Amino acid sequence: MCLSRLADFYTFIKSKNGGLRTGMFEPNVRDYQGKRNPVNRDIKKTLEESPVKEFWWLNNGITILASEAVIAGNTLSVSNPEIVNGLQTSYEIFTFFNQKPERLKRDARNIVLRVIIPPDEKASGLITKATNFQTEVKGISLHATEEIHFDIEDKLLAKGLFYDRKKGKYKTLQKPVDKIVSVVELARAVIAILLRRPDNARGRPQTLLSNDDAYLKIFDRKYNTDVYVACITLDRTISSFLETYNKATGEEKRDIRYYLEMWLACEMANSPEPSAEQIASLVPNFEGVSKNEIGKPLRKVLSRYRKLGGTEQVSKGSELTRSLQKSLKRRLPVV
Repeated sequence: MCLSRLADFYTFIKSKNGGLRTGMFEPNVRDYQGKRNPVNRDIKKTLEESPVKEFWWLNNGITILASEAVIAGNTLSVSNPEIVNGLQTSYEIFTFFNQKPERLKRDARNIVLRVIIPPDEKASGLITKATNFQTEVKGISLHATEEIHFDIEDKLLAKGLFYDRKKGKYKTLQKPVDKIVSVVELARAVIAILLRRPDNARGRPQTLLSNDDAYLKIFDRKYNTDVYVACITLDRTISSFLETYNKATGEEKRDIRYYLEMWLACEMANSPEPSAEQIASLVPNFEGVSKNEIGKPLRKVLSRYRKLGGTEQVSKGSELTRSLQKSLKRRLPVV
């Protein structure tokens, strides 16, 4: 644990071409949250105009994992550094000195660095998780560096979509907002279509994502990753269709969205309980689904929803799910 001059830390995180060494931040569970983020505004203000002479008095500092760290005099040499906590601070320091290079030589303020040499990957994961519990990081973000989310990111990128496994990453890269897929958005589609629990997708997705057993049913390494392409494709197709549908109120369309997705997926798979492989194989079908194919099941789902009361409570309860699943089992063969 040590104090480093802000200017030296800036040099440490700056690449040879003058940009930020983003690879060093890959294990961090979040990306940069933007200059409008309240925490980042405060860090910026502290850097620019704080009446307190030491920066580290007002900042929690940086946590770095490394494979080796050697001290020689006043120099700390770090091998394979990974910044697992302090990304927001790092970005603000980098931006500050990029905009005010004249401050590099005369800025004597310091920042606290914690450099840890973990014995194995398990310890690295625990350190990453523990250090990030100190700030408001939602549970799902702590899974951002798992291999499955990298695979999903690559798969969706091939379809022109940007999977925001690290919250804020693609917003920072200025990608089109309508092409960015959040982890929660994808999870809701999977919960509705693959797990056939549209009530949970509508009412409590974060609860499921915070439960380890439920999380593993949504993001299972055994699944063909095409299942995630299929689910988000159908979800976005249904969402776009509902935007133009004028025979239901905004509240009704919001409430039945995930029920319609479950019904249509089962119909197109010709099964009341389609497997992950069956759903994955339907990517082309979901991409080419027509308005006529959506219209008929939409009317059935909407009618059943209205008969049960047509309220938000109905959409978040389990009765509508059970009712529709019974109908699907009567209509479709069980293999």
